[in-house]
Amino acid sequence: MLQFKDLKPNYPVFILNKNGEKKIHQGKVINVSPSATQNNMMQMQMQMISDVTIECNGVTRTYSIPDSLTVTYSSDLVIATELAGILQEVQVLKGQCEEELSKSDERKKDLKEYEKILSDWDPSLREKMETNERFEKIDERFNKMETSITDLKTTILDMVKGIKS
Repeated sequence: MLQFKDLKPNYPVFILNKNGEKKIHQGKVINVSPSATQNNMMQMQMQMISDVTIECNGVTRTYSIPDSLTVTYSSDLVIATELAGILQEVQVLKGQCEEELSKSDERKKDLKEYEKILSDWDPSLREKMETNERFEKIDERFNKMETSITDLKTTILDMVKGIKS
């Protein structure tokens, strides 16, 4: 894959905004500055950095990017030299979402179990939960009645229209 240090003006780059509307945008390189050395304290090494100016959707921004990368991150953006790099990142993000959704079901189960423990061991809470359950059942019955009345009204209106015709 093409590294950021190898980019030239007018080369395409691909940008994904991870927040807001999830969409891949294609931008173009305006300028790549000569590499500069930066001390990376976390990895205890020196790395070459290029300032890459990119125009995308009418907006021009400059990013300081390690030369050897093909995909980088800036705030909520993923920037890649090739579409394959962005698509790989989208696959990772999709996997993370699926994992979070599966955990959501587990968390709902945990919540119900905690509520049961509380209702078993706290009589005042049990009474409150039973009252809430009764209200939910009443609300559910009311909604069914409302739907039935609406259906009945529609049927009667259709019959009246049939008689008038």
